[in-house]
Amino acid sequence: MKLRLSSCALFGCAAALFFVVPSFACGPFFPNTVLDQPAETLQATPVATFARELEPPRLPTNFRAASNDTAVAAQDDRRAAELNSQPLAEFADYQRGADLWRTGNTNEARTAWTVLLKRPAAERRYRSTWAAFMIGKSLLAADPAKSIPWFRRTRELAADGFHDTLGLAASSLGWEAQAELRQDHLERATALYLQQLSTGDATAVQSLRIVSERVLKSDLLRYARDKNLRRVVTAYLVSGRGEREQTLAWLVAVEATGNFQLTGADRLAWAAYQVGNTALAARWLKCAPADSPIAQWLRVKLLLRDGKLNEAAALLANIVRQFPRNDDWSSAYRTLPEGNIDPREEHTTPQQVASELAVLQMSRGQFTDSLDLLLRNNYWWDAAYVAERVLTADELKHYVDQRWPHSDWYGRHQYEFNPSVDIRWLLARRLARLGRLDEARPYYAERLQPEFDKYVAAFRTGRDNAKPTAERAAALFEAARQTRWWGMTLLSTEGDPDFHCVEGQYELGSTLSNRVQMTSNRLKYEDLVTCTERQRAEEPPTTIAARFHYRYLAANLAWEAAALMPDNNDDTARVLCEAGTWLKNRDPKSADRFYKALVKRCGTTELGKAADKKHWFPPITDPANTKNNP
Repeated sequence: MKLRLSSCALFGCAAALFFVVPSFACGPFFPNTVLDQPAETLQATPVATFARELEPPRLPTNFRAASNDTAVAAQDDRRAAELNSQPLAEFADYQRGADLWRTGNTNEARTAWTVLLKRPAAERRYRSTWAAFMIGKSLLAADPAKSIPWFRRTRELAADGFHDTLGLAASSLGWEAQAELRQDHLERATALYLQQLSTGDATAVQSLRIVSERVLKSDLLRYARDKNLRRVVTAYLVSGRGEREQTLAWLVAVEATGNFQLTGADRLAWAAYQVGNTALAARWLKCAPADSPIAQWLRVKLLLRDGKLNEAAALLANIVRQFPRNDDWSSAYRTLPEGNIDPREEHTTPQQVASELAVLQMSRGQFTDSLDLLLRNNYWWDAAYVAERVLTADELKHYVDQRWPHSDWYGRHQYEFNPSVDIRWLLARRLARLGRLDEARPYYAERLQPEFDKYVAAFRTGRDNAKPTAERAAALFEAARQTRWWGMTLLSTEGDPDFHCVEGQYELGSTLSNRVQMTSNRLKYEDLVTCTERQRAEEPPTTIAARFHYRYLAANLAWEAAALMPDNNDDTARVLCEAGTWLKNRDPKSADRFYKALVKRCGTTELGKAADKKHWFPPITDPANTKNNP
């Protein structure tokens, strides 16, 4: 983003450029979830985006959008004048005024610009708007009222066809508004700022924030009568910028006007809901348009507070189908403060509405429908909980086959979410953990299938009693290595205990535990978490309830392999030492059996002697470590 000093734009000064680089706190980033605190999710207060709330219909206008590229504009204008063989004296007049302004000779500068404006119209086609605008600016501080006619003249000149390469006509709206603001004419200033915004000049948004702050410290009843200020101040409050007391005072002032048929009644209801005045919110909702998305959303939340879950679910399902999904609504509302979540986890307003329906569907046992909504609206952590812990493997397989029959793999970056890839991959690993290996294979991406095939072939050979003992041992150890170094990719749980969703880098806790522990003053978890869900989710997702459980599976396979191998053998010692090393740092107690077996069974080998001397595992080079897993 480039921020320019517009006050220098017309004076020939060098523009100052500032580059703002977005910064994010060091991880971990936490997913934006809805299931772990269901009551809070359903009662969460939507927060507006101030700029989105102010977006007016774009008014038909010939005004050029404001620009600060003064040097480019000056060059283009002069070149155009030369090409058209037009007089250049106006450029000298304007520059003379600019030089005098820069040295603090304000009156002389205005005189130079006035001389320019007295030239015949044909001799001042390029600098008339500039001169009128600068005369207005030069008067602003000393006499705001006198500056206003000059800003208006700037727009008149542009409308009459005088060149406006810097978009000064649009910009003059904001400067005239500032002149009105300096005279405490907030109503006029607001109307001008809104007109400026309608030309596409986004700088008006910050100005309207300043207006709102002044209104909330002034005569509220006076300003509540003005339709523009009602809209702007209410937008300011519902965007989470005002204090609770300010919001309540504003609502009292608007109500005191006695006009309950106001445009924006849904926003007033919204403001009331945000500060916890549900009775006032309900009153304003009666005056709100029936088809207003935010009004319908608030009605759902009031129904939920009254414990009417079925009615709320029916209305919310209707809203999800009807809620606008175009770009204009993508960032209209949010339910979390800006900056508190991983930027990769941000959700559009329609997605947030859909997620609330998913929460209610869970409370009604509609687990597959809930999964589908969560998955399609980018709530992967919640979707993974339902897919991995609530649905049975067969239910999940049926769902995936019906809804996601193909994997849309497109060179996926590790942080990119792709539901067809992620849900199939989760299913593949779940089936593999259950030993349903043939069923699992098609759900892995093609790039992972060769490694999965290696694991399956080695595992099956190792467990085949018809094979020679030595071949079985070698195969079991190969399966152990494949499990250790590819376990996160091929066998891990998406959530607890392995947390594949964050590549095992940290733990995110238990969704089920959070769901049953979180309560609310109105909605109790008993209403939102069914017994069926609890019974299903309490079943452990793995046979070993330890983080990186595949390390233990790998160690067990290596133990099987060693059991088929002779004592005091270098290969046997290698198997025991390497497998113990997989566990020694995270779980020394579990690794201890490998250390004791190494010393006892292979005490005459080099590794056995080294272990006996060190009283623990000696260092070992591990050529099988392909570093695919933590």
